[in-house]
Amino acid sequence: MIRRGLAVGLAALFCAFPAGAVQVTYGLLTGQAPALNHYPGADGLLATSDDVISSSPTPTNASAPNSLGTYSYNAFDFGGDGMPTDAGLPAGKDAVTFIQGSVTVDATVAQSGGGPIITGMNVSGTEPFPGHGAYSAQITAVNSGSYNTTTHAFTVDIDFLANLVAGTATATSFTLSGEAVLVDAANFATPTGIAYVDAVLIPLAQSLGATSLFFAHGSGTVPASSSGTGGSFPSMPVEAALVGITTVPVPAAIALLGPMLLLPLLGFGVRRQTA
Repeated sequence: MIRRGLAVGLAALFCAFPAGAVQVTYGLLTGQAPALNHYPGADGLLATSDDVISSSPTPTNASAPNSLGTYSYNAFDFGGDGMPTDAGLPAGKDAVTFIQGSVTVDATVAQSGGGPIITGMNVSGTEPFPGHGAYSAQITAVNSGSYNTTTHAFTVDIDFLANLVAGTATATSFTLSGEAVLVDAANFATPTGIAYVDAVLIPLAQSLGATSLFFAHGSGTVPASSSGTGGSFPSMPVEAALVGITTVPVPAAIALLGPMLLLPLLGFGVRRQTA
């Protein structure tokens, strides 16, 4: 029976994760009172002291407020037109969409560095301007990327598809750069060196019973859409933040902490499992 359990456990493990990579999907935090109707302010972070708190749309493009209570957003300078920065938005941005959904992270890269730390994303969000309508966006390809475990600096080059009210639109080779970190619950007491993560996000993740937290904050310039079925968007500078948690055991531990952690999967540590 032990041999059979070992074979089944190993088969499940290697079918679930591609060689050399452990992928973890994080749900973006929503429904959180400390972020409800908050705009991120100049620091580009939600639930901090420089937030503008309002249930009204933004002045310039009438972007909808953060009714989702999310810590994640994407702020734009529409068309790179140089319109004044809206109060409550990062420098140079005049519209925003607050987002919900999920982001997928390569936990092996988060631990060891190297390639792209973000490997997938599927989100929807609030209206950046009236009449924009419901929309969603998905990463369709990750072309390249890098991650430094010491500085938390990341870059990722992606292709994505946006589903807009007028139809779909795609963009290729969008590069986002900034800082990112993955923190497992076992390390919540160890400072990351990112003040926002240590002071705001980790206490929140602990209160929600998270087993792992992911944070990314970056900027770049979205290229103009290159194809689609009726939808389109211009090139524009963006700044974005992603904050997600998972409350299930993180498979990254299998790759990061060694073979002994395989034992619960193979039937030797069933008593340690929790609902």
